[in-house]
Amino acid sequence: MGITIKKKSLYALNLILLLLLVACQQSSENLNFKGDSENWSAKLNVVKTDNDKETKKFELQFKGKDYKAVENLEFKINTPNYAWGMGDIELNSTGVTKHIKLKRVNILRQKLMLSI
Repeated sequence: MGITIKKKSLYALNLILLLLLVACQQSSENLNFKGDSENWSAKLNVVKTDNDKETKKFELQFKGKDYKAVENLEFKINTPNYAWGMGDIELNSTGVTKHIKLKRVNILRQKLMLSI
């Protein structure tokens, strides 16, 4: 009898966790992540659109003086459930990457790490 109660408790806990995960992914809020270091600033905007889809735009900005000296620029975005990166990126005349549209990046609100 004790085993049956434990199994029911485990099923109930799993159901609650599943509902929480689904609820987190169903949020209609837009997400904006920002980060700065000595030489770089990064922005990732996730905008909820119709039909439960998202558009994601990523922008890097060089904060130094000579953006032309930046070579072999690459970045990687790490989230708990996905990672995405890009290399061979060029900066425009103001030291900013063009808006980079990300595809297939699943983002959880709790953690996002950007490596440049």
